Amino acid sequence: MSDQFLVPLDAHYYSVKNANSFIEIAQNYPSQRMGFLFCNVLQTRKLSPSMMHLLHQEIPEKVFTSFIRADVTIEKSVHQQ
Repeated sequence: MSDQFLVPLDAHYYSVKNANSFIEIAQNYPSQRMGFLFCNVLQTRKLSPSMMHLLHQEIPEKVFTSFIRADVTIEKSVHQQ
């Protein structure tokens, strides 16, 4: 059992939108929530940085500044099949 948790999020509109309801629930456990970590981020898309910025404005102390990039090579190979 863990005393802290990390929430991975895709840098997409619906992930961030649904994170708001999770934030409300997590407010009951403030000491246990480490924060949100964005995953699958493509910085070349306008949407990814804007979604990251949006959530960071709401809860700056709980959004990691580092993130996990999406691998473009994997995306290209999926589309070629």
